Amino acid sequence: METIVALIGGCLLGIPVIAIIALVRSGNTRRMLDELSQDYREKLVDLNGEIASLHRELNEVSQRADRAIAASSPALPTVAEASIHEYQSCVNCAARARSAWWLP
Repeated sequence: METIVALIGGCLLGIPVIAIIALVRSGNTRRMLDELSQDYREKLVDLNGEIASLHRELNEVSQRADRAIAASSPALPTVAEASIHEYQSCVNCAARARSAWWLP
């Protein structure tokens, strides 16, 4: 009987002690997780900044390359000019074909 009372008393005293220890440990764990998440947020912000910087540099290099290609290549005809040229060459080709066809 005395042992049962001792076990019940031990449980009644042990449960609050265990609960307090769990609260302290969970608080420490939460603090550690908060620090880690803050570090990861800072790294994420840094990486987003680097990505934006690289994107700007890529756009600048692309624009410079486009300008260099445009400066080094001869002027290309516009779509309207190219269409007129193709039409004229087709008309000339058809005229030559007709004249060659009717020649004896």
